[in-house]
Amino acid sequence: MVMVYRTGAGPTSRSRRHSNTADGKARAHIHSLGSTSSFHALAARISRCSGPSRPTSARSCSRMARAQKSSRSMTAQAGRWPHPAGLTPGQAEFQVAFDKGYLEATPCPQGQFLELTHGSIPEGLVCTYFSNGPGKFQVGGQAIGHPLDGDGFISSISVQGGKAFYRSDFVQTPEHVAGKILKRGQFRGTFGTQRAGGPLSNLLDLHVANTSNTSVVDWGGLLLSFFEGGQPYALHADTLRTLGVATLGGAVREGLPIDLGGPTLNAAFNALHRLVQRSVGSWAHLHPRQMAVGGEAVTAHPHVDPAVRRLVSFKYSVSPRDPAGHATRRLHTHFTFMELDGAGIVVERVPWALPGYAFVHDFALTRAWYVVFENPVSVDYHAYMLGLAPAAASIRWDVGRPTVVHLIPRPGAPPGARPRRFELPPSFVFHHANAYEQGEHVIIDSVHYDSLPGVGTPALGKKQVDPQVSYSARLRRATLNLRTGVAARKLLHPGYLEFPSVNETCFGRAHEFVFAETADFEGSKSGLIKLDMASLEAETWFPGRHQFVGEPQFVPRPDAGAEDDGWLLACVFESESLTSRFVILDAHRIGAGPIAVALLPHPLPHGLHGSCSDTAYMPTHGAGSATLSSNAVPFTPPSAPLLGGETSLQGTG
Repeated sequence: MVMVYRTGAGPTSRSRRHSNTADGKARAHIHSLGSTSSFHALAARISRCSGPSRPTSARSCSRMARAQKSSRSMTAQAGRWPHPAGLTPGQAEFQVAFDKGYLEATPCPQGQFLELTHGSIPEGLVCTYFSNGPGKFQVGGQAIGHPLDGDGFISSISVQGGKAFYRSDFVQTPEHVAGKILKRGQFRGTFGTQRAGGPLSNLLDLHVANTSNTSVVDWGGLLLSFFEGGQPYALHADTLRTLGVATLGGAVREGLPIDLGGPTLNAAFNALHRLVQRSVGSWAHLHPRQMAVGGEAVTAHPHVDPAVRRLVSFKYSVSPRDPAGHATRRLHTHFTFMELDGAGIVVERVPWALPGYAFVHDFALTRAWYVVFENPVSVDYHAYMLGLAPAAASIRWDVGRPTVVHLIPRPGAPPGARPRRFELPPSFVFHHANAYEQGEHVIIDSVHYDSLPGVGTPALGKKQVDPQVSYSARLRRATLNLRTGVAARKLLHPGYLEFPSVNETCFGRAHEFVFAETADFEGSKSGLIKLDMASLEAETWFPGRHQFVGEPQFVPRPDAGAEDDGWLLACVFESESLTSRFVILDAHRIGAGPIAVALLPHPLPHGLHGSCSDTAYMPTHGAGSATLSSNAVPFTPPSAPLLGGETSLQGTG
C-alpha cells in the first residue's frame, strides 16, 4: 500500500511456530471479552446472525465474489474520500485509481486453492503469507470518516508443493460485531471517524474502536493481530478464527492507554466515562475493561531478533507522572520494551519514558540498543477530549523542533550503558528498514518525510498540511557517532519509497539490500524496488498502469547462499478490473517480473502490514479442513481461561 494521505505500519518479520508446550502457554494468554450479561447476549445474537459455519468451496467463494461485484464497485465510488487541492494531474489520477482499492472485503473463511495464471510456484517455497489491513469502509450504508478506520481483515496464502491456498476473514472485535448488529457507526475512529451527532456525541469519549487492522504475526502458537492504539487480538493461524484479546501472559493491561496519575483519579474518571458510554449507547457492546483508563497499548510493529529468536515489542501509556512516579504538570509517555521467547512468554522488560506525547509508530533494534525516533509533533488534547476531532487529526507539526533519535540499552548491552539522545534535521518517520552497529557508530535506514504527512484527507485542511509532503517519502541513513554524540543524515535513493524491509536474518545486523514499495505517480502505478546498499543502484518492477502493489515479504531459500537468495511475495490490486493477484518474484532479479501469478477469488482491499510464517497451513482433506505441514505442531482449540465460562466471539464478515 502506498502511503499517500494514509498512515500505516512498518515491516514485520517472518515468524515461526513452536512446540506443544509453547502452544499451551500462548493459549493461556488469551482473554475473552464476554464477561457481562449484556455482552453475552450480544455474542449470542451475532452467532444467530452469522449462522453456522459451512465449508466453502472454490466455486462458492467465487459465487460470493461475483454476487458482491456490483456492490463493491458502488462502494469504491461512494466511499471515496475527497482529495485536497494542490495535486498534480498525475497525482490526482493516481489517487482516484488507488482509492478504488478501498472496497468492502469478502471473507472466505473456509478457503480455496488459487488458480495459477502465470508460471509455477517453486517447489522449495513453503510458507504462509499473512496480510492485515482495513476491510470494511461503511456501516449501515454510511461511509466511515477515513479508510484506515476500517475493521481489520486478515488474509492468508499458504504455499507448499507448488500450490497456493487462500483464506480470509475479519478480526471479530466487539466493535466489528456491534457494527454488524446495529447497522450504524457506534464508535469513534483513530483517523477521521466521529460518531454522528457532532461534538456533543463525542464529548469526553476517549474510547476509539480497536480495529485490529495494522499488522499480523504468527508467534508462540498464536496468530497476533495488532492495532497500535490498543491491545492485540489472538486468532487461530490455520482457520483465522478470532479467539480474544491477547495480554501476552498478563504482561499487558487491558483498557485505554491513559493513566491519570493514580487509582483514585482513574476510578473517578472511569465512573464518568461509564456514564458517557451509557449515554451514547456503547455500554452494552464493550466490556468495562475496554472503557477504563489504566490500560496499555502495544505497538503494531514487533520485530524478530534472529540472533536470539525473540519477538521484540513495546507497550506504552500516557500519564502525568515522570519516570520516577512523581506527579507533574506535563504528560509523559511511558514505554516498556518487551522481548518474547518462542513460547510467547515475556522474558525481558525495559522501562523508559519521554516527556509529552510521543508519536512512535515503528522502532528498530541492534544487538545493544532499542532505536526510537521522536518526531517533532504535539497533540491538541482539548480538541480530542471535547469531541471536536479524532485522535490522529489532533496531531500538530512543531516547526523548528529537531527529530530526536533515542538509543535505549537492551539487556546484554555493555556495562554502564545509558540512554543516548541525538538530533537530526526535522523530518517525520513512520518506518525503519533496519539498524545495526558499526564500530563506534549506529546506522539506521529509515523512510523520512519532509514534515507531517496528512494522516487523512479530511484532516489536511484543518491542519494546514502541504499535500505534497505525502509524496516526499525518501529512504535516508542516519549515522550516530557514539563517541562524539554527533548525528549525520544522507539520502540513499532519490525516488519515493515506503514499507521498507530486509532479509529477516539480517535484522539488527548490517544488510546489503533493502526491499520496499515504490511509486510512479505521474504514471499512476506502484511497484517494488530492490536497493543495493553498496552501489545504491536500484532495480524495480511495475505491474502496469492503475495497478498497485502491497507490502512485499522476503522469504529466503532453504539453502540460501546470499542475502538476496529467495523470493518476494506480494499482492497486486488492479483498479480497472477490481481484481487482485498474488505474485512471487525471484528476489535476486525482481526486474524480470513474477515467476508465478495466482488470481484471488475476490479483490483484496489495500493492506497495511503482514508477515510470513515458515509453516504452510495447507488443507489435506478438502478446502474446509486445514491441517499443518509436517514441520509444524498441530494447533488444537484453546482451553484458555475464558471469563464467565463464555467463548470468544467467532464468525465471518
